[in-house]
Amino acid sequence: MRVTRLKLANYRNYQGLDLSPHPGLTLLFGDNAQGKTNALEAVYLCATGKSHRTSHDAELVLRGAEAAYIRADVLRGGIERRIEVRLMKTGKKQIRVDGAAISRMGDLMGCLNAVLFSPEELSLVKDGPNARRRFLDVLLCQTSRAYFYSLVSYQRALAQRNALLKEGAAEGKSLSCQFEVWEEQLALHSTALHNARKAAMEQIAPAAAKMHTRVAGGAESLLLRYKGDLYGRELKEALEALREDDMRRKLTARGPHRDDFAVLVDGVDLRAFGSQGQQRTAALSIKLAEAACMERMSGEKPVLLLDDVLSELDAGRQKRLMEAVLGYQVILTSATAPKGLFADARFRVERGRVFPA
Repeated sequence: MRVTRLKLANYRNYQGLDLSPHPGLTLLFGDNAQGKTNALEAVYLCATGKSHRTSHDAELVLRGAEAAYIRADVLRGGIERRIEVRLMKTGKKQIRVDGAAISRMGDLMGCLNAVLFSPEELSLVKDGPNARRRFLDVLLCQTSRAYFYSLVSYQRALAQRNALLKEGAAEGKSLSCQFEVWEEQLALHSTALHNARKAAMEQIAPAAAKMHTRVAGGAESLLLRYKGDLYGRELKEALEALREDDMRRKLTARGPHRDDFAVLVDGVDLRAFGSQGQQRTAALSIKLAEAACMERMSGEKPVLLLDDVLSELDAGRQKRLMEAVLGYQVILTSATAPKGLFADARFRVERGRVFPA
């Protein structure tokens, strides 16, 4: 799978862009705040329907414009596809696949598979469980529309139960019948989430360990340990038993929305004790494992979007990383054009304009 063409109009700081990435390694380099990350963000948006940097689509529209346009032409299994996204300043979003408007976001999933590593991805190791659940959800939504719809249904039921908790706490109402409806839905969809996440982690953990050994030069060992919460019948029983406690907390305390996985290097939890270099190498290894897992699930290599990934790696780790991504289409950003880095195509980015270099 690869992106053959990326077109932007009035997106972020781009009035216009027409870029044909190389099937191998494409390097975008230039000073900070020139638009390198914006180009990667646009590709990621075409894959997932969302920006990785903001939940407000209006922020993606060039100042003074009414709408932004993103188009990605994709070659997958020898078949050409076109993804088009129009973002309105009002916040409205329109997505077309092969010229036809999609009515459900799930119809976009799998049209373009992409794995992004950016400075924000250090949250995988540094931050709380939300970042690690989001990592699993992004992977599984791109490779399984059934998972996407199970996740949407679970999140809807969770929001409804949390709203009932707040309503009951505020007004002292008896809402047992309504609770039962949404708890049944949570139990139903929780099983699909748990099973898919557990199966994914069984693939990701050994792949990440192997990749970490490769990138780190064998100096450290990485272990990922999945920690799933209650699901299925056990979750339904727990939700009923915990209603009064949850009402005091005004939130649902158990379920897959509490899932997590530990990231350990040489037996040490990196969230608490890891150095910046260790955290970065571990996060990168997990993302590369995501790419390998996505390939096994979909039968296609995803596009790798590497944003400023080389800046804090020593020369040895840089070299081993670039060896590890051979065979993928890679779009890489850097403040400079690193010496010794072979790129099939190089472009200098300056004030929202891209020039061959």
